[in-house]
Amino acid sequence: MTPQEEALFNRARTKIEEQQDLLKQLTAPAYHVGVVVAIYEKSGDNAAKVVVDSAGQLFELDRPAKDELFAKLAIGMPVDIHPQTGQIVKLSSFVAYGATGTVAQVDGKLVQINLPQGLVTTEYSMIPVAVGDKVVMNSSNHVILKKIRIESRYAFKTQSVLNWSDIGACEDAKKELIAALETPYAHPDVFSFFNKDQIKGALLWGRPGNGKTLLGRAAAGALARMHSKEAQNSGFIYIRGPEILDKFVGETESQIREAFTAGKNHFKRFGYPAVIFVDEADAILMRRGSRTASGMEMTIVPQFLSEMDGIEDSGVFVLLATNRADTLDPAVIRPGRVDRRVYVAPPSKTTAPEIWDIHLRRAPMAKGVSKEQVIQATNDALYSDQYPLYYIDSSKGRSTFSLGNLVSGAIIAGVVERASAIAIDRNIEAQAGIADPKKYPPLDGLRQTDFDAALVAMQKEQYGMNHFDELREFIDLKKLEVTNIEQCHTGQKLVDPKRTQQTSSMVAIPIPMKKDEYDA
Repeated sequence: MTPQEEALFNRARTKIEEQQDLLKQLTAPAYHVGVVVAIYEKSGDNAAKVVVDSAGQLFELDRPAKDELFAKLAIGMPVDIHPQTGQIVKLSSFVAYGATGTVAQVDGKLVQINLPQGLVTTEYSMIPVAVGDKVVMNSSNHVILKKIRIESRYAFKTQSVLNWSDIGACEDAKKELIAALETPYAHPDVFSFFNKDQIKGALLWGRPGNGKTLLGRAAAGALARMHSKEAQNSGFIYIRGPEILDKFVGETESQIREAFTAGKNHFKRFGYPAVIFVDEADAILMRRGSRTASGMEMTIVPQFLSEMDGIEDSGVFVLLATNRADTLDPAVIRPGRVDRRVYVAPPSKTTAPEIWDIHLRRAPMAKGVSKEQVIQATNDALYSDQYPLYYIDSSKGRSTFSLGNLVSGAIIAGVVERASAIAIDRNIEAQAGIADPKKYPPLDGLRQTDFDAALVAMQKEQYGMNHFDELREFIDLKKLEVTNIEQCHTGQKLVDPKRTQQTSSMVAIPIPMKKDEYDA
């Protein structure tokens, strides 16, 4: 073989070897990704044992204690494992995260985490954890990889808790809650004498917009003050019933567990009970077996009941709010779970001025206009028959159902907001056509005419709305035998279907007599 042929042969052999190495790399099985969960050093033989979690399986690997790679290993670190030898090849840049959960209990090295799929227990953690921490697990949920900042989906983030004085009217409801929340701590000797514990919860029911949520926030503030603590966001856990409904089985139940866990963690951390406020409680705690239920309540209600039965330590006070108390499951609101049923009544003509005053605290009044006189005049007009919605004919004659029969704290707040908007438009119109801002007329505050216009606007907003609940209550209180109900803004009449004499101009709509006859 000539030197030229030998050189050519060597180059060909080298090229073939390179291609074989490349083919071997391309066809080799991929490295397994694992997470280091424990490192044990052996004394005497300079060896060490590394426990690695890969795809839910634990492997014990021997490594020389003086190995350069071993020196870099730490618990929670991702590593690549050779598929054939099972040894750690190198540190990995890929991290396979698993579920996110809340630490429910810490007992020495053992940590119990509440995950969406249930409770898991592990002793492997990269970081120190405490009860209530939000943690991320590895892909097999064996190792706690890191903590994440908790942003509670329940607590008010922009609204602080309230004082009882911040809520107008609702005197009876406030007294009930004060007796339930503050009295056991203000007079512990009396409660101890009667061997009586603090109640677990209360039901707030009544029309929408009358302060049920405000009472819940005030209850949280009262508990904090009774224990000389600053009111914390975590002390008021706010749950909207419809929002926690989930199409996946077990997810709603998990959120209920999380809410109660958050309340108990608040108690452990700050030393006073948290208030769990469930708004629109009928959405998740509907009577089991009712014809309007979807079937989800068969697991949601029992989960809620089990959590209620586990709060004997007074770490949580449960407040349920609904305007359909008749649809709640009886097991939820029985004595021993929800011990108080508090009716949050609409404001009366005598108590409504308190609400007007609260909403007008920061409102500017026009020069020479008395806030007290405006409140009195507007309140008298609201509770009069000046703003009719229905005329009701009965054997007693004609009765008027007016805007005053719909009054709630929310409507009063709406009148103030509408009056302010009217006043703003009035001031902007006064500045129209004036190019120099220095020549603008002085700003004018609220006047009685603004509130009169706001009442008219609120009356128009109610046209065509569903007032069956309020109409039925009005008819029952006055004991009317109704013949027809006329909507005064259209002339349309709601006629008793039993009557045979009807004119062609009338539209037959059943008079609301029973709640089951319509969809509220």
